Amino acid sequence: MQLYATQMILSPMAQIRLKVTDTYSLHRLVMDLFPHRYDGQGSELPSGIQWVDCGEHIFGREIRILSKVSPCVLNFGNSGVEDCKIITNPILESFFDKETYRFSLVANPFVCKGSGQRIPIRDELEIGKWLDMKAEGSGFKAVEKNVDRIRPLIFNKGRNRITLHTARISGVLKVQEKEKFIETVGRGIGRGRAWGLGLLQLSLKI
Repeated sequence: MQLYATQMILSPMAQIRLKVTDTYSLHRLVMDLFPHRYDGQGSELPSGIQWVDCGEHIFGREIRILSKVSPCVLNFGNSGVEDCKIITNPILESFFDKETYRFSLVANPFVCKGSGQRIPIRDELEIGKWLDMKAEGSGFKAVEKNVDRIRPLIFNKGRNRITLHTARISGVLKVQEKEKFIETVGRGIGRGRAWGLGLLQLSLKI
């Protein structure tokens, strides 16, 4: 499975021109980078888009994107792309040859009651257990983890107000089954991937 890592940095002027104001506007912006693509039989190819808002820094607002297809910068037209820095690189197969990685994950941890109601998890220890449960069968184990930034993500989608309870989990993971782990990276963890949640960010442990 080929994966692509994209870094998009939006200058303050680009954010104004592209009307970036909240999570939904970022979702719209990311989706615009990926046109519908089809195979020889006319079936739409899965894009597997995941993204995370890394916030503001000296160069602008950074968005990291993981996808199964490369983005199309031309989709921006003339609406501010000159104020954006977009860099895409294919992830080499050799990147997944390591046994341990540092990771960071902004997720939407919750439990489902018998009625189907989703109850957000706000306790640090319970959030850690939630990740352990997600890791089972996903090809890895979190051997070190820290939980912080437990807070609601609130934004409007049309006339609907959406609230997702989120937390950041970071630490060190150990790969147990390589193929399952790669599938997990390409799929993401938990719900809310359209809204910038679930992207398992990895870096090599030195």
